Amino acid sequence: MFPFSLRACGSKEEIEKSLLQNQWQRDQFEYQKGDYADNYSLQAYFYEFSVGAIIDDGTEYGVIESYKKEIGDHATYTINISATKKREAKQYDLDIEKITLNIYDGKVAILSFHLENQKYPEFQDVLCINDLGRRIYPLFIRMSKDNDTDVDLAETKKSVLPDSIVVNVNDVPLIEDFMGYGTKNEHPFMLPKFISGILPECMQKVHWLLDDRMFVVSWYGNDDMSERLKLSFSLDNIIDSCKEESPQLKGYCDWYNYSQNYQNHTPKYKNDNFAAQLNATTYDRWALEKGTLYGVTRYSFVCLTSCEDGYNYGRRFMKSMYYYIASLCLAQRTMILYFTNAITEVTGKLNSSAFQTDDIFNQIKALNLDLIRFNNNIYFREVTAQKQGIDIYNMLQKQMEIDVDRAELNQEVAQLYQ
Repeated sequence: MFPFSLRACGSKEEIEKSLLQNQWQRDQFEYQKGDYADNYSLQAYFYEFSVGAIIDDGTEYGVIESYKKEIGDHATYTINISATKKREAKQYDLDIEKITLNIYDGKVAILSFHLENQKYPEFQDVLCINDLGRRIYPLFIRMSKDNDTDVDLAETKKSVLPDSIVVNVNDVPLIEDFMGYGTKNEHPFMLPKFISGILPECMQKVHWLLDDRMFVVSWYGNDDMSERLKLSFSLDNIIDSCKEESPQLKGYCDWYNYSQNYQNHTPKYKNDNFAAQLNATTYDRWALEKGTLYGVTRYSFVCLTSCEDGYNYGRRFMKSMYYYIASLCLAQRTMILYFTNAITEVTGKLNSSAFQTDDIFNQIKALNLDLIRFNNNIYFREVTAQKQGIDIYNMLQKQMEIDVDRAELNQEVAQLYQ
């Protein structure tokens, strides 16, 4: 899931026209069409006042517009990884179920690749897919030893970057090998080709507001791991297993790597920070009974279950209700950063020699009204009456620090407005 700002993309009408001309189609929710049972369950799950920010239902008060990309038959998402001392070079070919774009109040958007992995069940493969498949630019680079102009990307590709990502839609391969970072360029970050190639021209100058990775929502069915992780995730139990290096420790460490999107991270077991982090990011309501775990971090939302039971239940929920909850929280976080950028831009003009009182006042007034709309139509204290949905929503809010950042944002805009 790739969130970004639409500040440089034109008006709402221009964006919609450009999307429709570039193999995108509006994907409005229609209760009577499609899978009636799923549609009913979705409507029944969420509060009525929150639905307009979760699904594109075409109502007057809705703030979300959903689009779906035409991808043709056999669309694939391929991740090529380099060989290291610990792993061989490998290629992961994942099926693309669909590619969606959700636009929130005409200000921010989330591009989502919905992928199916039916070929690589091994735990290490899943870790590689979730970690390297989400990268959009190098986290770090090193200059070449031969000259001070070229960049050596070999070390980056051995640790935090895939060798390439290839998205094949409509029989057109969109290849990003990140070699554009191999020489000095004017702008430090470039939109990867597997994203720029499917977005219309007006969105080629989008501003992404997070970091070098996309947000990951993942379900994984593994009977052995699920059975081993029928553990209590209380802080004391995790600390005790770390100190004693008990048989339970392997299960905790595997879950840590999956839930935190690490490949081979070996935590310092006797460090209480590991135990505290694992405890804070794990939702274990069904751990002891079913071996089902949910992991919530700033960068991901994952679920581990048994294969058969999880396929019918956990997997369906992660692709529907919980995906929508994660999308809403990610949109909230992105919107807060959008407003923060807008505040910086406006306050910069206050010290400008071209300062115009009326112009600045109108911008601040519009910013204040937009924030009021955000607080009432996109941010909610709750979105569902279901206990597990409430808990997961609260965990995502806490991990993304949405409440804290929103409170500070409200104060900044209020001061500016006054």
